[in-house]
Amino acid sequence: MSNPSLYEVELVAQRAVAAFASAGIETCLFGGAACAAYGNTRTPGDVDIVCLTDEYTQEQLKTILVSKNPNFYTVRARDPDATYRVLWYRTGYRRSCKVDVLLPGILNIPDVPSSRIVHSAKELPLMPFFPLLLLKLQGWQDHGESDKDYMRAKQPTDVRDVVQMLGLAATKYTKQTVASEESWLPEEFMAAAKRRVKLFVESHPETASYWRLLGPLLQELHIDDDDAEFSPRAGPAHAQPSPAFRPPPGFNMRPAATTTDITPYKNWTCIYPIYLDAKRAYGTGLRRVPRDKAVWWPLSKDIADAATSLGLPVLHEVNKAHPRDWENPGRVRVQWKKDGRLVNPILKTKKLLLQMISERIQIEKPQFKPVPPFTSSAETPAPAPAPAASKAGKAKQTSAPAPKPKAQQARKPALPSPPQPHPPLAARVSAYSPALASGVLVDTVKAGMAAQAQEAAAGQPGAPAGQQGAPGMQKGKRKVVRVRG
Repeated sequence: MSNPSLYEVELVAQRAVAAFASAGIETCLFGGAACAAYGNTRTPGDVDIVCLTDEYTQEQLKTILVSKNPNFYTVRARDPDATYRVLWYRTGYRRSCKVDVLLPGILNIPDVPSSRIVHSAKELPLMPFFPLLLLKLQGWQDHGESDKDYMRAKQPTDVRDVVQMLGLAATKYTKQTVASEESWLPEEFMAAAKRRVKLFVESHPETASYWRLLGPLLQELHIDDDDAEFSPRAGPAHAQPSPAFRPPPGFNMRPAATTTDITPYKNWTCIYPIYLDAKRAYGTGLRRVPRDKAVWWPLSKDIADAATSLGLPVLHEVNKAHPRDWENPGRVRVQWKKDGRLVNPILKTKKLLLQMISERIQIEKPQFKPVPPFTSSAETPAPAPAPAASKAGKAKQTSAPAPKPKAQQARKPALPSPPQPHPPLAARVSAYSPALASGVLVDTVKAGMAAQAQEAAAGQPGAPAGQQGAPGMQKGKRKVVRVRG
């Protein structure tokens, strides 16, 4: 039997809520079904519902559903020692959806006040966003500490859910903080949540950026940045090597995680660093965001991290390069739509996607944010081609058209220059850039020549002997060899 569709999950949830409401029992959804209602893209495999009552046991509540709707039915648990029955809802021929009925206090589920229940667009009662996120975090820890293999196998799904929920919290539910819920959440629940957040950041340090974006949440949970050093990673994207690191000649430095078959990612949107480069012209197929929302030195790794912080799946192709940006390779495939649905409800267009990614990079690297007024470096027009020489022996000679005056020559618009001094080359281009080896050498040679020039100008004994303006020194001769083909 295949997993239920999202439509089936929502239908079962509506039937369960209606059945309990007819019995005078207030409920709210939590778990994967509630996460999907808030915007999580993963289709849940079952319905988790909390009955806010202390008058019935779990088994009695299951019996109420079975009596209210004949499509609900129970079966014996797989564990022969279990004293409970498993509740299902029949959605079609040989298709069913599992329903978990719980009570406050079980699995540390808080007793949600009626005034705090959130109602979705489809009139489904939901647990508030913040305690739902922390319960997801609890599930991640419980699954990881289980001695059963099938329970530990659920952890990757928990991580994806938590990351997407964090992305939604940073974009759509920015007002969800501890302060808005702490008046009714138990102290034990909050104390356990603080420990779990620290454990999660230690286990997945790439999520530190999520918690950092949730400034109030980060502060109220007393998460110190020193507890987990920030080392962002995004999907298959690999951490950038230290600027001091240089691979030996001929060594092909590749990320540890590689993807050979990109067929599942063919329809994902490709983003190159040049699309966000403030140094490039707008509207010419290069920069695609306004300059104030662009970045002076965008890197593909920054794009991957920013997209992940928005809750989007990414594939970082470090060796792909835009044909007009060969010195800064890297391409990021982003899935912002899945099965016709927005992965992040905030990102409705590609333009908004690029702007949000660029703004995330500006937050992480404020020194690369363009701030007017800009200093421009006007581009000089290309020199006019020399007139073709007439051949001897011709009766007729064609005169070349006279070059246009300088005032009539088309000039390219002046582009702004990044503020000086520029960051090191290793911070301006990808770690996989072919320009790194030659660029570092050129920078070194330029620095040495500048130092010699300063010493010679000051008359210091740093210049080589015989090159400090000694009298009688003659200029060297040049030989020009012309080869006729």
